[in-house]
Amino acid sequence: MKNFGFAPLLKILSFLFICVSISHAQWTNIGPSPTSGLTSLYYDNSTNNLFVGTFEGFHYYSIASSTWTSHEDVGWIGRTVHSIISHSAIPGRIITGRENAFFKGYVEISNDWGITNSVVYSSNGGGVTDIKNIPGNPDKFFACTWSDVAPGELLRSTDGGQNWSLLSNYLHYNMTEIAPHPSDSNIIYVSGDALVTRTTDGGITWDSVDTGLPQMLGVYCVSINPASPGILVCSNDNGIYRTTNAGGVWTQVDNHVCRHIEHNPANPNIAAGVTFSPYTIIISYDAGATWSDYSNGYPGGDTQDLAFSGNGLTLFIASQNSGVYSYPFNPVPVELIYFSAGFKSGKIVLSWKTATETNNRGFELFRDETDLTFIPGHGTSSEIQTYTYEDINPASGINNYRLYQVDYDGTRTEIASESVNTDLIPDEFTLEQNYPNPFNPATTIKYAVPSNVKGEKSNVKLVVYDMLGRIAAVLVDNEQKEAGIYTVEFDGSELSSGIYLYTLTAGDASLTKKMMLLK
Repeated sequence: MKNFGFAPLLKILSFLFICVSISHAQWTNIGPSPTSGLTSLYYDNSTNNLFVGTFEGFHYYSIASSTWTSHEDVGWIGRTVHSIISHSAIPGRIITGRENAFFKGYVEISNDWGITNSVVYSSNGGGVTDIKNIPGNPDKFFACTWSDVAPGELLRSTDGGQNWSLLSNYLHYNMTEIAPHPSDSNIIYVSGDALVTRTTDGGITWDSVDTGLPQMLGVYCVSINPASPGILVCSNDNGIYRTTNAGGVWTQVDNHVCRHIEHNPANPNIAAGVTFSPYTIIISYDAGATWSDYSNGYPGGDTQDLAFSGNGLTLFIASQNSGVYSYPFNPVPVELIYFSAGFKSGKIVLSWKTATETNNRGFELFRDETDLTFIPGHGTSSEIQTYTYEDINPASGINNYRLYQVDYDGTRTEIASESVNTDLIPDEFTLEQNYPNPFNPATTIKYAVPSNVKGEKSNVKLVVYDMLGRIAAVLVDNEQKEAGIYTVEFDGSELSSGIYLYTLTAGDASLTKKMMLLK
């Protein structure tokens, strides 16, 4: 979708998108070459190809072979692709919405993946900002345009994109996006300068559905929840608005100004949005009710569009000047850094840490079949959170602990487990290999402190060194420890990749092991 602005503001929009706990190492630049001039993205579920529009045409990427095919007319003016879509029942048919050098729009169709293209509609109403297929009808498409100098046009095709007719009574002067109902082909929403409008008869008549939306602000995008079509989200210069009654009333839920919002096809209650400059990536896990910023670690810039893979497990981002990035999107509500259990002074101490939380009501902790406790979570958080619980009456022998995460809607998922044998009171000083190893950025170190002949506490020190013998971190600093098994978490996020040594000392005893930080 192109950079369009609302009259009379005459904004030139720049676009960015995505969502989920983001780590720089998990983003992969997949091309194409050259990587500049990208404008739009579309994922074709029928062929598992990713299409990216450019200033001079388009490329498509085969997921199966990891190869790009280019269909650009390099050096030509007026070939900009603002929207692109395939025909689900006719392999090779690609429909593109474009803008020529005179700020007018046109629709092209290809039946050979873009090797040859034919103009099938020319518009006075500016660039073609969006093309959408009507679910359940592979031959029926709607398209809309935007222009700062002429009225935009709302178009319909009923023959697979070969011919287009201009509709009437659609209320907008300019339009940005189309949101078809997932199961009722007669219901379609359109966003633009007339806020949000809707047809319930397949485009013959249109009504405004804008109660609660500021009347002086146009709407940049609109998206419908495919699992709960009464829920929609849209965005204007004030932020994100949400309706739960099919547009009857809209309520502002966030202040991020989005150019595009898209739902995850595998879990439609997850939605991602990309904002205008300053570019941020936001995610909602509760059908658009709350949103969190997940931009940290994204290596691209001036992002233009996004698309989910058909299975919802990969997110693709198109940056105008640095190519397409892929991100393995695992929509779990909690990203767990570690869960550990250690024996101490007749008690078992359980601790865990999360990197991110989404829609997290809290945690249930079980010992075998005994429900020990419920500990409240932090809702939606992108900051590290730490939790601790002491089981003061563990059973003799093996104690099996299970940690469950609970959503606000009651969904309950086991996310970790650990076992401790209270009969195994350590009789020797031991240092275990850290786990995981290699690690990034955190790992767990376990050690055992035995009872001494006088029953006194041991003076313990645990230090991490780099390969030059310099101290990288002091994890236990001359602490008095009773006999027991202990667990320490080491966070290497501030250190460089490499091999490190960790040394445990107690009195005259000393043990050393190696670990690898791999970023």
